[in-house]
Amino acid sequence: MKKRIILFVIDCIKNLDDPKIRSLRLWLYRKLGMSAGKNIKISSGVTIDEPHNLILGNDVSIQHNCYLSAYGKLVIGNDVSIGHSTSIVTSTHQYVDKELPIRNQPLEAAMVCIEDNVWIGMKCSILYGVTVESGAIIGANSLVNKNVLSDTIIAGIPAKFIKNRL
Repeated sequence: MKKRIILFVIDCIKNLDDPKIRSLRLWLYRKLGMSAGKNIKISSGVTIDEPHNLILGNDVSIQHNCYLSAYGKLVIGNDVSIGHSTSIVTSTHQYVDKELPIRNQPLEAAMVCIEDNVWIGMKCSILYGVTVESGAIIGANSLVNKNVLSDTIIAGIPAKFIKNRL
């Protein structure tokens, strides 16, 4: 019952965005088991599924309208900026029985890890099983379906190497 009440309150304040509401939202997600460091910003419109499987480091900014699915565990390091309308998912449907509709196929989960000092541009999609290493930059509107090496800049659909950082 307590979990349902917390989720109801989160839903009621989801689209409000002032410092006190952001603090309340963070406090409520922590009550649901999310682990979060200091100086966390969760902006309005953010949806977090399975917050008990989400670990946030220090100085993390999650901008407006992001979707974080922590079904398969999601770890986000320190000093990470996630641009608005980004989706990070930690599961996918398996296709094991052609008689079953896709929505009834079993889920396959795999952790996503975003290491320290990462900048994720707006409207990115990061798929299950991906690791984004420290210092990486992901350009806006990118689809990340493979691991990202440290100190690189990637972009595109699917995301490809652009260049090394400075």
